[in-house]
Amino acid sequence: MWFIRLIPSDAVNQLAEFWARCDAQLAGRDYICGDYSVADISVFMTAVFASTLGSELAGEHLTNWFERMMARSVVKAEVDAVLGAVAAL
Repeated sequence: MWFIRLIPSDAVNQLAEFWARCDAQLAGRDYICGDYSVADISVFMTAVFASTLGSELAGEHLTNWFERMMARSVVKAEVDAVLGAVAAL
């Protein structure tokens, strides 16, 4: 089907725009809404799943935020479990 070829490039472009907005949102703050919240968990899991498809985070604020998230032991354990499950597919 012709539309399947369009989806990956559209997704890559949309993710790049999303990461740019997230990077701007994180300027001057540690977490997306200021304090650690469900917004961080949601965006973080999106980043983890997107990384399995080759998407890369862009921007200093976003990269620093991702490192802060990975430093949380509960978050790291969940990421390890998710990536293990993905690898098993």
